[in-house]
Amino acid sequence: QVLCFRGFANVMDQQVQKAKDLLKDEQLFSHLSKIVASLVAERPDRAFEDFEALSRNLKAASSQPEQKWAENEIVEWKAQVDELTSLPAEEGGEPILAVSAAVPDFMSEAELLKHAGVLFGNVETWHMHLALRRLGRKEGVTMVRFWGKILGSTSDYIIAETATEGEDAGEEATGDDAPEPSGAAVWSVNKFTYWVAKDAFSDWVKLPPVNPRQIQAARGIKKMLSGNLNADVVSHPHFPGQEMHLLRAQIARITAATTVCPAGYFSVNEEDAEAELTNMTESEDPPYAFPKQAVLGSTDRWVHAREHILKNGKSKYPELEEPGEDDEVPEAYLKQKAEMAADPMVVRLRPLTSDEAVPSGEAWSIRQRGDPATYMFEQRDAENPEKILPDPKSYLVTVVKSNRWPGAVTVSAAARFLSVYVGYGFKAGVDQFFPGAPPPVMSEPEERIEQTDPNFPDVTAQVQEDEEGG
Repeated sequence: QVLCFRGFANVMDQQVQKAKDLLKDEQLFSHLSKIVASLVAERPDRAFEDFEALSRNLKAASSQPEQKWAENEIVEWKAQVDELTSLPAEEGGEPILAVSAAVPDFMSEAELLKHAGVLFGNVETWHMHLALRRLGRKEGVTMVRFWGKILGSTSDYIIAETATEGEDAGEEATGDDAPEPSGAAVWSVNKFTYWVAKDAFSDWVKLPPVNPRQIQAARGIKKMLSGNLNADVVSHPHFPGQEMHLLRAQIARITAATTVCPAGYFSVNEEDAEAELTNMTESEDPPYAFPKQAVLGSTDRWVHAREHILKNGKSKYPELEEPGEDDEVPEAYLKQKAEMAADPMVVRLRPLTSDEAVPSGEAWSIRQRGDPATYMFEQRDAENPEKILPDPKSYLVTVVKSNRWPGAVTVSAAARFLSVYVGYGFKAGVDQFFPGAPPPVMSEPEERIEQTDPNFPDVTAQVQEDEEGG
C-alpha cells in the first residue's frame, strides 16, 4: 500500500509539473487570468455554460491588430484637434468665451426629436451642439437654428439657419434671375441665411441667395444630391446653377411648406401685413399662455409660420402702379393682374387644414405620445415668494409630420416646439424623369438573288399549229 501511494504521488507530481510548464506560456496564462478576472467581476449565473463563450470573446478582442498611424496623419489630426479645442480670440488676444448669438440647447432638442423617430446618437448630437455654438460666434449672426440634414449619395449636408444683424435688404428684386432681398425684416425667401457642413467637424459654408428661376427649375426635377456643393446639376429640364443652388432652392421650398407653429403663437400686424411677425410669448398685455398638448392633436390647431412661395418662385408680387383714366393700360400691368388672379397670395399664418391632400391621403399626420394625464405641482410666485401657485404639467408629446415632404417633423412638448427636416429633399408624388430611349436602328435589308422574269411561255407556235390543223 505504501508503494502504491508513493507511485500515485509521483504521477500527480508529474501532472502538476506538466501543468506548470504549460502555464509558462505568457499568452495562455494571461488569457486564463482574464477569464478568471472577468468571472469574478461579472459573477454570471451560468459561469460554467458561459465559460467557452467568454473565452472566445476575450480571445477575439485581444487578437485585434494594433492600428498604426502614419506621421502625416498624426500631424493632421493634431492640427484639427487644436483648431477645434482653441477658442476664437479678439484683436488683443483675449479668447471669446461667450456666444453672442441665440443658440438653442441642441442636446435637449435631440431628446425631444427622439419622440418623432429622429435620432443622431449621443456623440454626434454633442458634436453638432458644439458646431452650432461655433457658428453662433461668427460676426453678425444673432440667431442660430438647427434646420436639419439632407442626405446625399457620397456625403450629407448638416444645415443651420441664421439671422444676420445689419444685413442690407437691398432694393426690390426684378426678373427671374435676380434673388429676392435678404434680411430678417423683409418678406422674402432669402429672409434667413443658411449654412451647410459635411459633418460637425467641418467648416460652415454659407449658401448663396436663391432666385425665382432656380426655384421654378427645382420644382420640375427630382435630383439626388451628391454632397459636393460645386458639382454640376445634370438634369432635364435644365437647372441654372450648381448643386449649392439646387440645395438652397430645396431648402427654401421645404422651409416654406413645413415650418409650422401652434395657432396664436405668432400674430400679424393688422396695419402692415408684410411686417415682421410678433411673438406672442413676449407680449405681456395680454399674457400669452401656450396651448395644452391635449388640444394640439388636431391640424386646425397648427398654422404655417413662413411665407408661401408663389408659382413664379417669389414670395410676393411687386407693387403695381394703377394707370390713370386717360392713360393706356400697359401690357405688363395686364399680365401681372392675370398672374395674380391665377395664383393669388396667401396669408402667412394659414392653417394646415388649407393644404391640398397628397396622393396617399392627408397632407399632415399628427400623433401624440406619452402620458395624457395632467399632474398638479406647486411653485412660488416670482413677485410674492410666500404665495404658492398651482403648476399643472403634462408629459404628452405631439408629433406633426408632413406627408408632402417626408422627413419634415415638428415636435411639441410642455411649452416649446421645434421643426426639423431629415431626408433626401424629395417631394412626395413627384416621379423621376426617365426620358424614353429612341427606337432601335433598323438593319439593312438582305440582298435578294436576281431571278428571271416570270414571263408566259411562247404560245405563238402553238397558235399557228392550231390554225393549220383547223
